[in-house]
Formats: sequence, structure tokens, C-alpha cells
Amino acid sequence: MDDASFFNAKAAGSGAYKVYPDREYRRIIEACGIARLPRGARVLDAGCGSGAFSQYLLELGLEVTGVDISDGLIRLARENLQAGKFLAGDIFRTGLPAGSCDAVFCGAVLHHFPARLREAFAEFSRLLVPGGKVYFFEPYAHSVNSFLWYKVLSIDRTPGEAALAPAAVELDFGAAGFGNFSFVRVDAVENVQPVAASALGGALNAARRFVSRNLLPNAYFAGSATKL
Repeated sequence: MDDASFFNAKAAGSGAYKVYPDREYRRIIEACGIARLPRGARVLDAGCGSGAFSQYLLELGLEVTGVDISDGLIRLARENLQAGKFLAGDIFRTGLPAGSCDAVFCGAVLHHFPARLREAFAEFSRLLVPGGKVYFFEPYAHSVNSFLWYKVLSIDRTPGEAALAPAAVELDFGAAGFGNFSFVRVDAVENVQPVAASALGGALNAARRFVSRNLLPNAYFAGSATKL
């Protein structure tokens, strides 16, 4: 199943794609630094899904354009959010005008295509004004939790999905003309597990919640890189 079909199925099944509790969305936005942008700054929410992060970016007074490969999730974003502009499209070739963004936000998006990061960053560079930033939040590869959920028990994932290593992400940013890469580790991020379709799925979700909360807390990293 390709990425568009995967997320269209999510849209049809749950009505929205919300991965974290509200407090975690706010913590993530603070951690990556995008909350410090001035009101009115033009932000591309790349891979916006049904607008879960877009909602909080709009609350900051930012001018948000969301792009996602899933037309089903884009439909939900348009229905659920009164502000913002939401477009179904390919973030590698958005079709948006060059220099039309002050910042790009990627909330747990880059790890869906780790082999194509330089291609994505090249498009972000085209869209950004000089000195514009890409803000990101991604699963941290150098953790036992990520090894468990992405290598050992990797289920319900898009093709090629993998946790990321900050050093590798920095190299890909550099190849696309970005610098000033910085990040912080964000630990113990709580996930909202989807409603399971079977008893086995429910048991697995319960086990994941217990392990992630009590034994191997989720590990992510958040930060930014600047177009030079």
C-alpha cells in the first residue's frame, strides 16, 4: 500500500489523524522553536494530514498552508479548521510559488521517506525566503524504543518508514543548502493509540502504551535548519 492509500484509509476509518494528546502537540511546537516566529509569518505545514499541528500553528497567529498526499485527510482539514489553506499534493513538488514561505514545518513527516530527504529539502529551499527555516520533529533512531517499534515490531507503517538519526538529517540538509542545524531530544512523548479493529489489535495497543509509558519512553528529536 502506498502512502496516499495508507493515509486515505486512516481518514476513512477514524475521521481524523491525531497521534498525540493536545499537551504534546504544544510541547512539540515549543521544542522545535517555531513558536518564536512573529505573528503573520507564512508557514508551510508539509505533510499536514488532517491539520492536527496546523491547528496549533494557527493559534500562534501564523499564516498556514497545509499540503498532504492524502486527499482524504486534506478534506478533513478543510472541514475541521476554519482558517488556513489546505491542498492535496506532493511535498516534493508542491507547485507553490518560489519564495512564498517564511518557514516550513514537518511534524513527524520526514521519517516516512528517509531516502528522499534531500529531494524534500531542495523543494523547501525553493519555497523559503533567504534565512527561512525548516522546523522538524521526528522519531530518534538512537533509542531502544525506536529500535523496538521500527525494527522489531514494525506494524501499521508506510513503506520505507524509519526512525531518523540527527547526524544523517543534518548531512541531507547541508547538501540542500541549509546550515545552522540544531536539535533537542524530546523524551517520553505520549501517543494516542487508535481504536483497534480486533481484540488482538487492542491487546497490542495496550502493550505499546504500557511499554512506552513505563519501560521504554518514546524518544524524538526536534529542531530547525536555516536556508543559507
